[in-house]
Amino acid sequence: MDWRERLKWRTVQNSAGVSTISSAYRAGKIGFDHLRTGHPETRRLLHRALKIARTDLPVLVVGETGTGKNLLAQAIHNASGVPGDFVAVGPADLPKDLAESALFGHQRGAFTGADRARPGLIEAAAGGTLFIDEILELSETIQTKLLNVVDYRKYRPVGAAAEKRTTARLVVGIQGDPDRAVAAGRLRSDLLYRLKGAVFRLPPLRERGDDAVALAREFTEQAARRKGLPLGELTPAAIDAIRAYSWPGNVRELKRAAEVAVVYAEGRAIDPRHLGLDRLASQPLGEADGPPSLKREDLERWAYAKALERTGGNRRAAARLLGVSEATLYRRLGSFRTRERE
Repeated sequence: MDWRERLKWRTVQNSAGVSTISSAYRAGKIGFDHLRTGHPETRRLLHRALKIARTDLPVLVVGETGTGKNLLAQAIHNASGVPGDFVAVGPADLPKDLAESALFGHQRGAFTGADRARPGLIEAAAGGTLFIDEILELSETIQTKLLNVVDYRKYRPVGAAAEKRTTARLVVGIQGDPDRAVAAGRLRSDLLYRLKGAVFRLPPLRERGDDAVALAREFTEQAARRKGLPLGELTPAAIDAIRAYSWPGNVRELKRAAEVAVVYAEGRAIDPRHLGLDRLASQPLGEADGPPSLKREDLERWAYAKALERTGGNRRAAARLLGVSEATLYRRLGSFRTRERE
């Protein structure tokens, strides 16, 4: 199979009419007005991000899976006023043996099967924004090459003798604590230092007060409108269950639960069972099953266990629920087992 097909890319015309390779995921017009919240900390974060959007500074977005790193990156791009595209890529789109070529492009003959030169995602994002989600999945070699992009706006395609200039802005997403990632050898410290000027830490949904309830109402309304279905109100029990549940998959998990609830309720009032939260409804608020502690490692282990529980052990479905690749799911489960044996 052609390596571009493996990455699900397609050829598009850029503003100059030249064919380039672009990520299969292309952003819609997501703006800061789409990122609604009543949470004071998140509102302050969005206010700061809007200011940074009007610059060309590289950006680091930190947050658990499903907290909206991609949406914030899109909003920053669309508020920047730049003419180029927003191009997003995640670990599932970058197999390790193709990641360097996918990002930086390659020259003809650079490796077996490279029958002609191909541009990479950095070139596809010229004059726009390249969002790399979960940079910790990238090798140290690629992180080193990204240093040059951040510092000098230059990069070298695989097999090329000369560097190229880029006008793409870099936005990077990380799930975990960046400083811990550096200590663990998964993130170059010099790359982190260069990205630390504009860091936005998205809080998980469980820390955002009644945002979960407000978003549940918004998502059920959107789902009913999109599917042409009648909409029932959230019952008080459903609201209590939404507040009690910790939403390990964050906004992404809540949105999917709301969409399913609209279908199941068939116009009737939406109660906990329609949301898949009926077990929580029989428990007093605040006494629902939760992680053993608020330490990041315990929260992550608990979230993975809950995702597998909710999907009946289906790892592919659990990975989708968590918003990670299957490879990341297997790797994290393996690390949990290793720590249990220690």
